[in-house]
Amino acid sequence: MYLSRFRRRYFALTALASLLFAVFLSACGGSGSGGGSSSNAPIEVGWIGPLSGVNAILGHWDTQGIELAIDAQNAKGGIHGRQIHLNKLDDAADPTQSVNDVQRLITQSHIVACFCTPNSGTTLAIEPLLTRNKIVQFTPGLAGNLTAKGSSYIFRDTPAGLAFESTLVTFLVQQKHFKSFAIITDTTDYGQGEAQYQTQSLQKFGLNPLTVQKYGANDTDFTGQLDTIIAAHPQVLLFGGSEVASGLIAKQARRLGFMGQLAGGAAIGTPKATEPKPTMGHNSCSRLSIPHIPISQVTQSRQQCTMFIVSSVCRVLSRTMLPAKAFTIPLSVLSRMDSSLHSLRSQRR
Repeated sequence: MYLSRFRRRYFALTALASLLFAVFLSACGGSGSGGGSSSNAPIEVGWIGPLSGVNAILGHWDTQGIELAIDAQNAKGGIHGRQIHLNKLDDAADPTQSVNDVQRLITQSHIVACFCTPNSGTTLAIEPLLTRNKIVQFTPGLAGNLTAKGSSYIFRDTPAGLAFESTLVTFLVQQKHFKSFAIITDTTDYGQGEAQYQTQSLQKFGLNPLTVQKYGANDTDFTGQLDTIIAAHPQVLLFGGSEVASGLIAKQARRLGFMGQLAGGAAIGTPKATEPKPTMGHNSCSRLSIPHIPISQVTQSRQQCTMFIVSSVCRVLSRTMLPAKAFTIPLSVLSRMDSSLHSLRSQRR
């Protein structure tokens, strides 16, 4: 089932990020930073994301992968005898709360790095503060501008949204032979980025969306936007917003008489997007297309990734004593990973 594959893929990505993060910590773990001057003090790292609200499922998936890798490493003695302590704070996907949370982690927990956040808007809100304090930031956010702000301290652990949208549009155009598209998206950084990726991907085939409709992140009634879309007679309606809104839009589109193809990127691959809504018929989303990105082009499977963490991390950390200056090694690894993913996306386009 696709949703099961999506969960495994997301879980594996966060666990793989934690592996690379552990390599980073192994380099600075003996410096006394992160929680105190004692050589046995825990290494303090942060996590910020939604554990409540409509985006809570993203936070739960993210922390599960991260905690898997950290628990495995701590069970083997930590890093240079120091345990890794994960400080988790819920921001409910609210940028103001994210800023408050990161200030707390910096001033009270004295973190050396932070996994933050699963949402693009909140990631952008706290990026300047982490960069100013020279704290490494890892994010699974999908917006393309997350790593375009000139910071040397932010790294992706997930491909940008273009990897999903380009794959989806290519499938719909080349294999399903659709010719007319409309886009509906929210006004967040994530939503605007996804709509831009969708438009760019369509233009590679000489196509342009018939209309691009926007809505507020907390909107629940999309009648006006859908009326405009239906009047344009697209064969495909592309979602660019969150999973909850996309699910509601699918329901309302069917109710208003749109019988074309419903499609979207990573967000609609979550259970939140496809779970039954009140009064939503069983077949309301029966024509919902979600891109399938070959696992070999993103990461290993959950099982392979877990084995990779348990075996490789232990070998690296037990046999290698990296000097303090070597902390740039894992950062360069992440940079190369990001470049490799960009190259793969370019090849697919």
